[in-house]
Amino acid sequence: MSKWVLFCLALLGTTPLWAQGVYDFDGKLVYEVDGIPTSIDFDAIRFIEVYYSHTKPWIMVTFQSAGKDVSYLLDGRGQSEYTLIDKGGNKTAYANDAEGIDFAAIFGRMPSWDSPFHATGRTRSMGGKLCREYFFATDSLYTQVWVEPNFNVKGQLDLQNLFYKFHYTFKDGMNYLPRGFVFSIASGVAGEKPSTQLNIVSREVVRSQLNLSQYQIIEPPTEGDD
Repeated sequence: MSKWVLFCLALLGTTPLWAQGVYDFDGKLVYEVDGIPTSIDFDAIRFIEVYYSHTKPWIMVTFQSAGKDVSYLLDGRGQSEYTLIDKGGNKTAYANDAEGIDFAAIFGRMPSWDSPFHATGRTRSMGGKLCREYFFATDSLYTQVWVEPNFNVKGQLDLQNLFYKFHYTFKDGMNYLPRGFVFSIASGVAGEKPSTQLNIVSREVVRSQLNLSQYQIIEPPTEGDD
């Protein structure tokens, strides 16, 4: 084996850890939030940004709330994830701190659950995609959702588990949204205007990068730690 080959192998084997924490995104969805249901754990959210890659299995969802941005980085390469908190430039990354988000359900193929939502047959263009309307109601509550069934990023990612809490008609997490990419949700009391709405305001092809070396990474305690 030549010295050049050995040299290249040495370089590959000594790649610094920070270089493995660089994430490139080539698309972004921006949602505007009007009204926060009590099932959402964040205060004063106005916008939600979803960064995604068409070629690599990762995605980042950022909740812009008062005083800080909280992001969830979903990395499908090894089913790892981070909760990223940026508070006035003080950046902290909590490894594998999902705060109840089911990452296993989000990555890979979605499980074959039954959604109570039914298709109304109506379609409309949203964010440059043809979306279909679905509806579900109980005796006192209703939810209308517009979904693009064929807009999937790498790994067939769906975002039901990140957005299903925006509708009032779910019970114990069982009334899942229909399969596909959520573009709009409107939920409220029967006979009244929606009190909670989530609407896409832009869909961009935009290159951006996240570098975890800019964050203080806090690993979860291992078994046996005091």
